[in-house]
Amino acid sequence: MFQQKNSNKPLLKYHRHQRVSANPYFLDRRPSKKRFDFSSWNWAAFTDFLLYASLMISLLVIAYWLLFSSFFTIKNVEVLNIADDYAVKSLAQDFLRERHWGFKESNLFLMDKIELKNRLLAFDSGLSDVLIRKVERHTISIELRYKEIAGYWQCENKLYAFESDGRLISDVKANNSFFESMETRDNKIFGTINMSGLGEYPIIKTWQPQCPANENIPIQAETLGKILEVFSYLKFYDLLKPVDFSFRDDISRNLEVKTLHGFDIYFDLNQDVLSQLKKFHVFYKFYLKSADKNALQYIDLRIKEKIFYQ
Repeated sequence: MFQQKNSNKPLLKYHRHQRVSANPYFLDRRPSKKRFDFSSWNWAAFTDFLLYASLMISLLVIAYWLLFSSFFTIKNVEVLNIADDYAVKSLAQDFLRERHWGFKESNLFLMDKIELKNRLLAFDSGLSDVLIRKVERHTISIELRYKEIAGYWQCENKLYAFESDGRLISDVKANNSFFESMETRDNKIFGTINMSGLGEYPIIKTWQPQCPANENIPIQAETLGKILEVFSYLKFYDLLKPVDFSFRDDISRNLEVKTLHGFDIYFDLNQDVLSQLKKFHVFYKFYLKSADKNALQYIDLRIKEKIFYQ
């Protein structure tokens, strides 16, 4: 009835740390260790992300190098065609020290050439154009092109340089070498002009001083063209050297040309100027003797087919 225990069999003891026995009904409930499945990773998207991130960082580094580093900073300004370039260089260097929207104007790529050009044109009214070139990494060159002077208009104690169309270029002050002496008549200042510096251009004066009130000299374009024609003809044929051109009564008709030879020539601007010049050319070059030229006081060409002189 009773059986003796077999002492050779090991005793099955329960311990609290013993794992739960594998019950086939609870196999699905056993905790499992999670492992990352690399086979499901989107390697193409990750590679694209690294590529775009590297590209973006490279672009930022290059942009900083180009825009903010001193490697492309303009340090030198060259002015090509004038000897006294201090004022132009100072203006350009002051402009390069400015900042716009946080960026320096001294940067080779960001410098506003149009703004610098406009400032130089406003600085000197005698300029017609300004060419700005980026010569080297640290250097820009400035070439100044001046307006072509056609003549001077005298008004009291000033000379106004003008172009061939009558537009003013600049005014020449009375305290320079162009004026040899000054005097006052009826509370108005008059001066004697030194022709050594202005002999290449006509000087137009009026008996009633008229200072330009705007950007043009107070004379009609047709009249101005005839005066320049007279000056060019006398200069081209080397007949004589005119001192100045003035109007006695009518600014559009009676033109008086003073010469360095001591006599005056009268022209009628309402007639054909070229025919009057040819008439004077033949008369002065081939008819008058040297003794008569030295004694001349005036030559009047205002009467057609005739010449009056004294």
